[in-house]
Amino acid sequence: MNFSNLRLGTRLAIGYSAVAAALVAAIGIAAWRFGAVHEAVDFMVNDVMTKERLVAAWAANTNLNGARTFMILEMDNESRLARVQELVRKTSTDISALQKQLEGHDKNAQEQELLARIARARNDYINLRAAVFKQRESDPDGARERAWRELDPLLAGYVGSIRKLTEYEAATTSDIRGDTADLASSSQRLLALLGAATLLSSALIGAYIIRGTLRQLGGDPADVKRIANRIAVGDLAVGIVTRPGDTTSVMYAVRQMQDSFARIVSQVRQGAMALQSASEEIAAGNGDLSARTEAQTTALERTAASVQRQAEAMRHHAARATSASELASAASVVAERGGVAMADAVRMMETTQQSALRIVDIIGVIDGIAFQTNILALNAAVEAARAGEHGRGFAVVASEVRALAQRSAQAAGEIKRLIGASVTNAEAGSMLIGQAGGTMRDVVAQIGRVRDAIGDLSQASREHAEGVEQVTFTVVQMDDATQQNAALVEQMAAASEALREQAARLAQSVDAFRLPVDGPARR
Repeated sequence: MNFSNLRLGTRLAIGYSAVAAALVAAIGIAAWRFGAVHEAVDFMVNDVMTKERLVAAWAANTNLNGARTFMILEMDNESRLARVQELVRKTSTDISALQKQLEGHDKNAQEQELLARIARARNDYINLRAAVFKQRESDPDGARERAWRELDPLLAGYVGSIRKLTEYEAATTSDIRGDTADLASSSQRLLALLGAATLLSSALIGAYIIRGTLRQLGGDPADVKRIANRIAVGDLAVGIVTRPGDTTSVMYAVRQMQDSFARIVSQVRQGAMALQSASEEIAAGNGDLSARTEAQTTALERTAASVQRQAEAMRHHAARATSASELASAASVVAERGGVAMADAVRMMETTQQSALRIVDIIGVIDGIAFQTNILALNAAVEAARAGEHGRGFAVVASEVRALAQRSAQAAGEIKRLIGASVTNAEAGSMLIGQAGGTMRDVVAQIGRVRDAIGDLSQASREHAEGVEQVTFTVVQMDDATQQNAALVEQMAAASEALREQAARLAQSVDAFRLPVDGPARR
């Protein structure tokens, strides 16, 4: 199939369909890549970060219970001792709940091994702590000595096992963050390449369609319209320039029509001059000819009306051509809107990436707080041991522990807000992609309107043909009247014969027009 031979409507339909297909493909790839980024972020937030938060809470509660254990061994006040023991039991219950939640999450082999180590260390610690508490009832000093000798190292190992799991989860979060950043970066590069390819292909298709259309017209549509209007008002001297070797364009056809008109008008002008000379010889018969002259005048008026309708039809053609140009411009604007929607989708993906980076920073804050909490808990235990019954320094350390716990809660709240922002951005991205799809539907509607405009141009052409047919019929009537006039002036035989020959030549010149209803021209 030769694209250059297609009709203008078919060209526009193929060109804009290709652009629409390219934009739809780009939007589909953008949605796919955006979904992959969203899935990675969702996994990091709902799985990895949740486990890291649970491990951090486990570590904090373990350190807190460790400090309370040594505090119980130093206390003599039974009422305060009962309250602290109740806190130890409650915190142990919380730790068991945290352990159960961790065991309910999906885990790889390394996580399962680390969790098993922590469970064994905790079980050993709890058993030894219970034995130390039981020994305290009969031998307080021995229980304290045993706690520092056996329980404290066991607690340190227990906390160390928890720290290893915390570090592993932090490393996993860092790896996922890197993978997510790489995925987002590659998505941005892919979308940029797709956008550039779409713009380039749109420009090439547009240039090719414009070039082919101008080749068919043989020049700018405004020049064709200007020349046609000049010929319509009788100016056959207007200059028409065509490309070398051009024999198929509209401009070439207009030039051929102009040449035919010029030859016919020249012949008609010569015949008119001959008729004028013959009419001087038959002046005596003008009285009898006057009635038929009136009929001939009426026919001429009808001819003028037909010519006027032709001019109106040609103006209608020009108006519809202008409408088609405006519709094409509107379709271009719609395509630009599709590009803007794609750019907005890329910016939303960048926002999601920034939120993920912020989440990682907050996780670092939580980890630092957990580490400081451990140090302060150890300091509290040492201070309580030194103070003996008084334990005044422990109150200060406990206050610091509570402050750090509040900071941990604030960081967790910040994580929750950032997660909400990520979800909102994802929804906004989906809306933008939907808008891009709506823009593509507008492009299709605009193309349909262009086709309608071209259909109107075809209808106007048919009206033009009917007007030319009416001109032919009127000219035939004029010929009949002329022949009747010739029959009435038999007294002027010589002059009548000359008039008949000139009339025949005039009819032959008029028959040179090639009209759709006449078939081939008569020679």
